[in-house]
This record gives sequence, C-alpha cells and structure tokens, in this order.
Amino acid sequence: MKTTNLRPLSTFERFFFLLAQVEPLHFSVSAQIEGETTIAEWRAAFSSLQKRHPLLRASIQTDHQGVPYFRDEPGIPIFLRIIEGNAVQQLEAEIAREIATPFYSASQAPLLRAVLLHEERRCIVILVAHHSIGDALSLTYAIRDLLEAHAGRPLDPLPVPPPHEQLLGLEDESIEDSSKFSGVARSINPDFFKLAPRVASLRLSEELTGKLKARSQQEETSVHCALQASIVFTAKELATHGVHPRLGVGSPISTRKTLHQGEICVLLTDIARQQLSIPGSGDFWELARCARNELAPQQSLDRIVKSRREFRQLLSSVPDLETVRQIVGQGMKNDFVLSNMGSLPFDTQYGRLRLETMWGPSILIGTSEDQQFLGVATVNERLSLLYSSHAPIPRLLETMESVLVEHV
Repeated sequence: MKTTNLRPLSTFERFFFLLAQVEPLHFSVSAQIEGETTIAEWRAAFSSLQKRHPLLRASIQTDHQGVPYFRDEPGIPIFLRIIEGNAVQQLEAEIAREIATPFYSASQAPLLRAVLLHEERRCIVILVAHHSIGDALSLTYAIRDLLEAHAGRPLDPLPVPPPHEQLLGLEDESIEDSSKFSGVARSINPDFFKLAPRVASLRLSEELTGKLKARSQQEETSVHCALQASIVFTAKELATHGVHPRLGVGSPISTRKTLHQGEICVLLTDIARQQLSIPGSGDFWELARCARNELAPQQSLDRIVKSRREFRQLLSSVPDLETVRQIVGQGMKNDFVLSNMGSLPFDTQYGRLRLETMWGPSILIGTSEDQQFLGVATVNERLSLLYSSHAPIPRLLETMESVLVEHV
C-alpha cells in the first residue's frame, strides 16, 4: 500500500524520539475484560483500531535536513503476542517484560504493539506504545475503541492530529534549529538490559475509593493530591527517604480538555513538578491541600505555553544525543512520578464484554535505579495502582493503602 507523509514531529514527540534512541522510553496501559472472546475477534478489532487512528499506522522517518516526521504506512498490522492461561496472575510479569523490551527502531511501523492474556471468559489487553505517538490517555481511548469494534460498532477514521505547538499557538514562532543529528540511529544504552524492571499492582475497594473521593472533596483538595500526600506519609513510615522526607513528585498534565481535543491517539501532555514534605502540624489533609495549591498554577495553559517555548529553544541547540540524555538526568528527575488518568468516562458494557478495570500507565525512563513510577486509573468506582521500578520499595502499595484507610 502507498505510504503518505503525515507531518513533522512536535517538540515533545521529537524529544521522545531522540531519547528513545539511547534510553528506551515507551509505556503501557492495560485493561481487564470479562466475557468470552476469540483470537480472531481481537485481530479484527485491532485492524479496525489502526484504520481509525493515523499515528497507530505510522513510522518516524527523517527528511534530507534531518527533521523527523510521521509517515503513514498502512497494511502493517499491530503485532499481537498471545498468552493463554490465568490472565490476572500473569499481568505484572508481562507488563514488566514489555517495559524491558524497547522499540528498536522508530523507522519501522507500527509503533504500537499488544499482548493478549487470554482465557475462555476473561482476558487482559496490554498496549505498549512508543511515547512519540501518544500518551496514557491515548491508550485508554484505544482500548475503548477496541471494545467498541469488538461489539460491532463502526469506528470512524480520524484525521491526522495536529502537533501540540499548533494547538498552543506556537507553530508560527521561528526557532533556528541547529540539532541535525536526529536521523542517525544510535545504540541503546547497554545498561538498560542489566536492570529488570519490577511491576506491582493493587486495586482499592469500592468502599475505600468512595471514601477517598468524598473526603478529598470535603477537604477542598483532589484525589490526586491525596495520593501525593499518601506517598509522602508512606516514605516516612517506610523510612525510604529519611525521617522527614522531602520528595520531588512529578505529575503528568493532560491538555486535551483545555485545548478541546478529542479522543485521538497523540501526545498532548506536559509535566508538573513539586517538592512535598509533611507539614509541621503533621496533618495529612493539610499536605494534600498544599499540594493542590502548588499544582494548580502549573496546570494553567499560560504556564504550559511558556514551558513549551523554553523547551523548544533548549532542544533546538542540543549538539548530540548524549545531551538529550543529560536533559533527562538534570531537568526531569523526580523521586516519584504519579500519573493519574482519573475516573475514566467510559461505558463498562460493550455487547457481551464488560470492562472490569484499567491498569497503568507503566513507564521507566532509561536505566536509573531510583525511579518510582505510579500509574493510577479509576474504573467501576474502584481505583487501581500500578507501580513500576528498577529498584522497588518493598510494601509501597500496601503501605499507601494503609495510610489512606487511616486518613479517610
């Protein structure tokens, strides 16, 4: 089939494309689905999914000036790895395996792959994407679309998503780009293969999830900031970062709603960074309110535009891929990252299938052993936590749950 050039990569798309050449940067989102299915039905659903989302058919190529762009390459199916057996028991190990397996070349489409943990009346779908083609919410919509297709509902093709800079009003700002090394393939950091990531999951009860939502509203904060507070209190209880821990916590920010974007697969995120510690009063909810007050200004569109403008300028002058790696080590380091997809506004019933829960995202940047990444999603009024790390903290999730029980 004929290939088509789609558009150049945005700033973050390009940054992730460059970084992934030396420090693998890909992520997963997973869903547990109840109901009887066949492998043939899933293959047909994945085919429909690709026809709907242009970047799920794309590779990344570079032009004669070294500028990377997406190229539509229809006819190449999404690779689907199938495992029979107890899906729930295999979830954590298979997510860890996928996070440990990079996309070796962004020039080979598609930049999405999948694992199907298949039982007769239950399955888990694990989607794994190169970060240049999407974010965590992208994969939740992709899972929703798979279920729609499985139920026999038509999936209308979507247009090529515009780059983030265009939506932010930065597209016409001229920045001289001196980094012309983007088309050169480099060897992945060999240290990546020495560290096996670990993944752990925990699903809160409907009762605890409901109490957490209600108490957060009562205390004039959010579930996300209550979870941030629980991380700090857990770090103190487990003595992971000192007796009086002060933690750098990163929170990915979706701009989809602010920019009136729909449910297409594309990268539309920024990140907020906070330094959090237990207040002198020792009050859990005071910390949660402080976290919200500090987070709110970083979620504003003006701040994101300013941040993206500065990052574009920085990326335009980096001399080599080693500098890209250093940008991550120096400017994007956090003790914890809490990626909360929120309460997903999806139907739970799709024909004979029921969406039980979603897990993720799961992601680790490169080889640093001190990364602690927590993915959060809420489906069917139950909050799920997915913890990923090369050097996990023992009993982190269980202690977070105990802290929440104590304070709600």
